[in-house]
Amino acid sequence: MTKADHQRWRQYLDNSVSEALGHALDKLLDTDSQYQLGAEVPREQNPGLNQAAPSVKAQSQAWQCIRTLAGYSYGIGSIAISPDGQTLASGSFDNTIKLWHLSTGRLLRTLTKASDLVSCLAISPDGQMLASSTYSTVDLWHLGSGELLNAFRQPWWHSHWIGSVVISGDGQLLASSNGDSTIDLWHLGTRELLRTLKGAEGTNTIALSSDGQTLVSGSADNSIKIWDHLRGKLLHTLLGHSDQVNSVALSPDGQTLVSGSTDTTIKIWSLQSGKLLDTISDHTKGVNSVTISSAGETLVSGGQDKTIRAWCLSTKERSCTLRHAKGVNSVAVSPDGQTLVSGSQDKTIKIWQRS
Repeated sequence: MTKADHQRWRQYLDNSVSEALGHALDKLLDTDSQYQLGAEVPREQNPGLNQAAPSVKAQSQAWQCIRTLAGYSYGIGSIAISPDGQTLASGSFDNTIKLWHLSTGRLLRTLTKASDLVSCLAISPDGQMLASSTYSTVDLWHLGSGELLNAFRQPWWHSHWIGSVVISGDGQLLASSNGDSTIDLWHLGTRELLRTLKGAEGTNTIALSSDGQTLVSGSADNSIKIWDHLRGKLLHTLLGHSDQVNSVALSPDGQTLVSGSTDTTIKIWSLQSGKLLDTISDHTKGVNSVTISSAGETLVSGGQDKTIRAWCLSTKERSCTLRHAKGVNSVAVSPDGQTLVSGSQDKTIKIWQRS
């Protein structure tokens, strides 16, 4: 499919559809498959990899694909792993959520009451609740039974899609980001809307610090904002990406912020000062997802170049490059750091074990 073909669908959409949503739909239409699955792309064919690429430890931290989960009719939009490492949740653009037993790959149940394509998932710290975001609703499920507990509807003044959802470390707060530049903060106990933050154009992604004090948002205007959400105060606006920010993640110690962008880079920032610490220019297409392991030592990213890449966060040394047949939308690492999961536009989920 040519670039022109990719863009042809846009003429049928209303002008109010944000560029960020357009990017997400573009990803679904990506059928480029010039590289073989599992093969490392030669550097001479990818000049971008020659530009200050981190060194690779060839054997020290190899990951092996032990299982591929299929059964979806559309791409995988989001994945999440429960705190006990037993359950994997996956959300798809076919409006379903599937719950899997992570160690065996057994399908536990399929949740089909989602009102629209499932763009993001979050599991509460106690492992009891699963939050899923669709176009205009955040649904709250009981993870064990699959029962729909509550639906948080967008307030009437919102006009765009919900891009991301997170649950605080104490399990009391749910935050959702919206394409109309707002972030809603809900109390999970009372289901009350506590506060709405005014962010930046097309807020694609959010993350909460482990102590629940700081919220970070990334947007379609290429900016990252750091908030004291309890006071509704904007602390920093970080500028450095040249295209929209698709994913942000925070280290467990609350010191480091990582962001992934359509500009193909991963940037590492000081959460306290907002200072840019490092830039990784290793992906050859946009970075869709970034995450940091619970021990804080491993950074993992998934990109539109069909790869999952892992680094030692402290040294920036790349330990491996793993592959799907199409772009990778979401990555997650198990609490013990031994299992990596990736969800792709190729309609599969791959489970990788550290060897």
